[in-house]
Amino acid sequence: MQPAAIAAGCIFFPFFANNVYMIKSNISITAIKESVQKLLGKDVIVKLNLGRNKFVTFPATLSEVYPSLFTVSPYDKNFLGKTAYSYSEILCGRVKIQSAAE
Repeated sequence: MQPAAIAAGCIFFPFFANNVYMIKSNISITAIKESVQKLLGKDVIVKLNLGRNKFVTFPATLSEVYPSLFTVSPYDKNFLGKTAYSYSEILCGRVKIQSAAE
């Protein structure tokens, strides 16, 4: 899958419908780490994108922050999902975290 043209920070794939451009993210992993660090120990709402229009949203506490990942502790002790996420998952849009106070 080779892009046909690269213009103004966008990559153009002619075989996608309606000439959709893939736009580079303007946020860095460092900025994401700083944002997550500010939420350490606070109540958060975690929204996971599982693909195919499936989402899971749960309340949790941001429990630990490490150089490559962070962990959350869900309030529901029977939660069977993953509770450790990498910062790149936020960058890609697979995980969204927001303060429960918002």
